[in-house]
Amino acid sequence: AFADEREYFRLNGLILRNGKPYMRMSAKHVTANLLANDFVVTGPVTFTEVGGQHRKLVTVGAHYSGNDHVLHLDRPTTIQEGPATLHVATAVVNFQTGQTTLGRIVGTM
Repeated sequence: AFADEREYFRLNGLILRNGKPYMRMSAKHVTANLLANDFVVTGPVTFTEVGGQHRKLVTVGAHYSGNDHVLHLDRPTTIQEGPATLHVATAVVNFQTGQTTLGRIVGTM
Protein backbone atom coordinates (compact mmCIF):
# COMPACT_ATOMS: atom_id res chain seq x y z
CA ALA A 1 0.00 0.00 0.00
CA PHE A 2 1.12 3.54 -0.67
CA ALA A 3 1.53 6.12 2.10
CA ASP A 4 -1.55 8.00 0.87
CA GLU A 5 -3.71 4.85 0.80
CA ARG A 6 -5.77 3.68 3.78
CA GLU A 7 -7.96 0.64 4.40
CA TYR A 8 -11.05 0.73 6.58
CA PHE A 9 -13.45 -1.99 7.69
CA ARG A 10 -17.17 -1.52 8.36
CA LEU A 11 -17.08 2.17 7.48
CA ASN A 12 -20.02 4.55 7.69
CA GLY A 13 -19.34 7.80 5.84
CA LEU A 14 -20.87 10.84 4.22
CA ILE A 15 -20.42 11.94 0.62
CA LEU A 16 -20.64 15.69 0.00
CA ARG A 17 -22.03 17.52 -3.03
CA ASN A 18 -21.11 21.20 -3.29
CA GLY A 19 -19.87 21.04 0.30
CA LYS A 20 -23.20 19.73 1.67
CA PRO A 21 -24.18 16.21 2.74
CA TYR A 22 -25.55 14.29 -0.26
CA MET A 23 -25.33 10.54 0.48
CA ARG A 24 -24.59 8.33 3.44
CA MET A 25 -22.40 5.35 2.72
CA SER A 26 -22.10 2.13 4.66
CA ALA A 27 -19.59 -0.48 3.50
CA LYS A 28 -17.93 -3.57 4.87
CA HIS A 29 -14.54 -2.64 3.41
CA VAL A 30 -13.12 0.60 1.99
CA THR A 31 -9.74 1.34 0.43
CA ALA A 32 -9.20 5.08 0.06
CA ASN A 33 -6.52 7.09 -1.74
CA LEU A 34 -6.55 10.24 0.35
CA LEU A 35 -4.47 12.37 -2.04
CA ALA A 36 -6.59 11.60 -5.11
CA ASN A 37 -9.87 11.51 -3.14
CA ASP A 38 -10.65 8.10 -4.69
CA PHE A 39 -12.07 5.06 -2.94
CA VAL A 40 -13.08 1.49 -3.62
CA VAL A 41 -15.80 -0.16 -1.52
CA THR A 42 -16.78 -3.79 -1.24
CA GLY A 43 -19.77 -5.04 0.48
CA PRO A 44 -22.33 -5.24 1.17
CA VAL A 45 -22.43 -1.52 0.34
CA THR A 46 -25.36 0.88 0.80
CA PHE A 47 -25.60 4.49 -0.41
CA THR A 48 -28.61 6.46 0.89
CA GLU A 49 -29.48 9.94 -0.38
CA VAL A 50 -29.65 12.41 2.51
CA GLY A 51 -32.20 14.87 1.13
CA GLY A 52 -34.45 15.12 -1.84
CA GLN A 53 -35.55 11.81 -3.34
CA HIS A 54 -34.35 9.56 -0.48
CA ARG A 55 -32.98 7.12 -3.04
CA LYS A 56 -31.11 4.05 -1.78
CA LEU A 57 -28.48 2.12 -3.79
CA VAL A 58 -27.42 -1.34 -2.60
CA THR A 59 -24.57 -3.33 -4.19
CA VAL A 60 -21.49 -5.40 -3.34
CA GLY A 61 -18.83 -3.20 -4.94
CA ALA A 62 -18.23 0.31 -6.27
CA HIS A 63 -15.48 2.84 -6.84
CA TYR A 64 -15.43 6.62 -6.67
CA SER A 65 -13.24 8.89 -8.80
CA GLY A 66 -12.49 12.12 -6.95
CA ASN A 67 -11.27 13.92 -10.09
CA ASP A 68 -14.58 13.37 -11.88
CA HIS A 69 -16.83 13.25 -8.78
CA VAL A 70 -18.31 10.05 -10.22
CA LEU A 71 -19.42 6.91 -8.39
CA HIS A 72 -19.24 3.75 -10.50
CA LEU A 73 -21.42 0.88 -9.31
CA ASP A 74 -19.87 -1.89 -11.41
CA ARG A 75 -21.80 -4.76 -9.86
CA PRO A 76 -25.54 -5.54 -9.90
CA THR A 77 -27.27 -2.77 -7.98
CA THR A 78 -30.70 -2.47 -6.39
CA ILE A 79 -32.15 1.05 -6.48
CA GLN A 80 -35.03 1.89 -4.17
CA GLU A 81 -36.95 5.14 -4.36
CA GLY A 82 -40.19 5.32 -2.44
CA PRO A 83 -42.25 2.22 -3.25
CA ALA A 84 -40.31 1.53 -6.48
CA THR A 85 -37.43 -0.97 -6.68
CA LEU A 86 -35.24 -1.47 -9.75
CA HIS A 87 -32.43 -4.01 -10.27
CA VAL A 88 -29.73 -2.95 -12.75
CA ALA A 89 -26.47 -4.53 -13.92
CA THR A 90 -24.51 -1.30 -13.33
CA ALA A 91 -25.05 2.36 -12.48
CA VAL A 92 -23.00 5.57 -12.57
CA VAL A 93 -23.76 8.58 -10.34
CA ASN A 94 -22.21 11.98 -11.12
CA PHE A 95 -22.12 13.98 -7.88
CA GLN A 96 -21.40 17.27 -9.67
CA THR A 97 -24.43 17.17 -11.94
CA GLY A 98 -26.66 14.81 -9.96
CA GLN A 99 -27.15 12.69 -13.09
CA THR A 100 -27.54 8.92 -12.70
CA THR A 101 -26.93 6.59 -15.65
CA LEU A 102 -28.31 3.07 -15.37
CA GLY A 103 -27.07 -0.11 -17.03
CA ARG A 104 -29.39 -2.80 -18.30
CA ILE A 105 -32.31 -3.90 -16.14
CA VAL A 106 -31.70 -7.25 -14.43
CA GLY A 107 -34.50 -9.73 -13.72
CA THR A 108 -38.20 -9.22 -14.27
CA MET A 109 -40.42 -6.31 -13.39
